[in-house]
Amino acid sequence: MKNIAIIGATGLIGEPIAEATLKLGHRCRVVTRGRTDHNAQTLDHLQQLGAEVHCGAPDDVAWMTEVLTDCDAVICAMGEEAIYGQVEYAILEAALAAGVNRFVPNEFGLDTLRLPVGTGALFDEKKKFQAALQERGMPFTILFNGGIFDIFLPNLNFYEAITTFGNNLDVPFFTHSRSDLAMITLKAALDPRCENQYIHLTENRFTQRKVLAILARNYPDLTFPKEHMPEDEICDGTHDVKKAVWIDGHAGQVDDRCLRASDLFPEHPLETVEQALGNPTFVLGHP
Repeated sequence: MKNIAIIGATGLIGEPIAEATLKLGHRCRVVTRGRTDHNAQTLDHLQQLGAEVHCGAPDDVAWMTEVLTDCDAVICAMGEEAIYGQVEYAILEAALAAGVNRFVPNEFGLDTLRLPVGTGALFDEKKKFQAALQERGMPFTILFNGGIFDIFLPNLNFYEAITTFGNNLDVPFFTHSRSDLAMITLKAALDPRCENQYIHLTENRFTQRKVLAILARNYPDLTFPKEHMPEDEICDGTHDVKKAVWIDGHAGQVDDRCLRASDLFPEHPLETVEQALGNPTFVLGHP
């Protein structure tokens, strides 16, 4: 049994990581700034599963050091505002002071290892933090998954309409379920083979055209509301991430230095795009 601290455990990525931690029988310390109307239900759910909830400021190094004492790994799954706000640097200092064995930073997206500086402000900040981990000698594991089903696949659960992006629907991208990303993240965070390594999930490499074809085949009698974001709107200078994904194709690329999750953990088959789009609850938001 290991002690795992999860920063941002009530979010889209953090919650399934916390659930995976408890499912595998580890101790889970959930770190949140405080209980709110927005996160109360999730916190109650995780507490019922056995998680410890710690409320406080994650950029308070002294407090975070106390929370992280005796932890084997800390996993950061906060929102983008924490990346821009330098919160991870404070958590890093606390992890070093507490003697944490492994740090999983807030990546969970495109393969920033291969992205050139200037691709986008968010990616540049992530690359800077990768350098800080190495400079401070903090053992790390970094996860790349491309995108998650909820955002990268056509559905009415996350979107108001079936939404497409850009002028080229054949730009490839990787995408995986949140539950699979969570389980692979936890396994990698505790695996000696993954220390100071970059892990890439590569099970599902698709295009918008292919997923739309699957959607049409699975639901031939339904007419979906549709929206489209054209290339000129994406390239107006305010959509760095969308441009990197849907125009430049960075979400479908893997740096050669990355280890493949499928090679490391063949015992955990990943959910496929076909399975996700065959689930009416995922696609329609109801059975």
